[in-house]
Amino acid sequence: MEITKIELSFPKKRSYTFKAWAKVTLDDQLVIAGIKLFEIREGENTKRVLKFPERRPSLENTNGQTVVIPIVEPISEEFKTKLEEAIFAEYDARPKKVLQKRFNKNKEE
Repeated sequence: MEITKIELSFPKKRSYTFKAWAKVTLDDQLVIAGIKLFEIREGENTKRVLKFPERRPSLENTNGQTVVIPIVEPISEEFKTKLEEAIFAEYDARPKKVLQKRFNKNKEE
């Protein structure tokens, strides 16, 4: 499977950990939407993480237990790494001035 397109959407209000949503097209045949991009600072290091779409049934339906049901999940670690690298490369290619401008605009509101 080849990644043929990546689209990013940015939140209106900037967060220190949540950076964007990704929509990925595979082989021009399948679209996966709702992938979340996070950057988590751990001391001086920054860890980048993708969170794939999932759903959480209500606590009433699960007898009070939190249950997470993956909707989309890469099976092989190799493909997951390839996907992470491609999405974060697209994120890094975005002009940071545009993101900074959007952040400053939100601060003024």
